[in-house]
Amino acid sequence: MYKTFPLDIPVFVIVSPYRHRQSTKEFPAMTELIKHRKLVSLVTGSVSSAFSIVNVIVMGLNNDITLQDIIVDNEAACVIKSSYGMYTVGTIVETAVTVFVGLTIFVELLKKDFYYINLISHAIAFLALGSASIVFGVKLNTRITWYFWLGLMGGVFAFGNFLYWFCTQMFRRYLKRHHPEDPIFSVGGGGGDNPSYDDGGGDDYGGDDENYD
Repeated sequence: MYKTFPLDIPVFVIVSPYRHRQSTKEFPAMTELIKHRKLVSLVTGSVSSAFSIVNVIVMGLNNDITLQDIIVDNEAACVIKSSYGMYTVGTIVETAVTVFVGLTIFVELLKKDFYYINLISHAIAFLALGSASIVFGVKLNTRITWYFWLGLMGGVFAFGNFLYWFCTQMFRRYLKRHHPEDPIFSVGGGGGDNPSYDDGGGDDYGGDDENYD
């Protein structure tokens, strides 16, 4: 390309193609994490959901939890029902966002990133599952059993998902600010759509088709 300076003298500016690839080459691991974050989130979300679902089912059966007499005077029963309610909310949210991520991967009409939906959902799930574990663990520590640890691990995985989405998004914004010419931001959503990136290979890093910002 060239720029026109005073006196209408055309001056050609040569830009090395290596500069276009440099930022991606400097951070290959983080670039791959950004590229595959929906798939990683689907796997970790499935693990979190599975742990949480087992915890909710077994806890409900072992404690004979029903909607009858939901307001009780007994402190132990009140703690069990309140923590069970938070476990249920966290499980529903985490399972729903995991199913939603699966749809964004496999359904053509939903192939977007939906960053804020994922971030907020995992945060809500973590807060609900974590709060339930704290209440139950502090108030009824003598009744802690194996399914309690499953619920706790479900919250840990939800928190990990939250951190994963947040950190990869912050890194992507860093790249966009300091390396806007990087193939990860190429129009059309991949290095393969731009002939200037010979090593793109058609990889979909999530260009304009993704709502990363």
